[in-house]
Amino acid sequence: MIIGNNNTFREFSTVNLATSKGDGKTEIGNNGYFMAYTHVGHDCKIGNNVTIANDSHLGGHCEIEDGVTIGGVCAFNQFTKVGRGAFVAGSSVVNKDILPFCRAQGTYATIRATNKIGLARKGFPREEIANVHKAIRIIIMGSHTVEEGIERIKAECTLSPNIEYFINFIRSSKRGIAVDRSPKGWQDDD
Repeated sequence: MIIGNNNTFREFSTVNLATSKGDGKTEIGNNGYFMAYTHVGHDCKIGNNVTIANDSHLGGHCEIEDGVTIGGVCAFNQFTKVGRGAFVAGSSVVNKDILPFCRAQGTYATIRATNKIGLARKGFPREEIANVHKAIRIIIMGSHTVEEGIERIKAECTLSPNIEYFINFIRSSKRGIAVDRSPKGWQDDD
């Protein structure tokens, strides 16, 4: 188990040692906040500046990237991944990968909107927030395949480092991405 600096673990939070089935490491970055009764399963990889609220539980081998906020009473299936800067609302059950820079919610959790407020708080310029928002909308909305959506992003968005990371995250997903393309599945927060 490798735990970075300036982490806070509140009452009854637990972190499991790694198993021999992964790379042999459970890793937690710096400046994390793990509220009461949270659980980090074996072989998890937690980035920097992650907040996990009360009674949320990560199954083994989960990956939570930098700057993620997880609400209370959430459950994560093994091997799920949450991208950088995402927000997962309380009482969500996550069984697929949550895209970076998004807000997700539900049982089972799906992408609901762009995490515009979170991105602004992290210092993203307005133009980049709009660029990321456009990429997220392309993937989430419409009747195209994911690969067709990626091609549209390349054609219609500015290929900033955040957009390239977003595309790479989608392509690296092993469990699939948490998308609900029904009209009620997306909350346009313009």
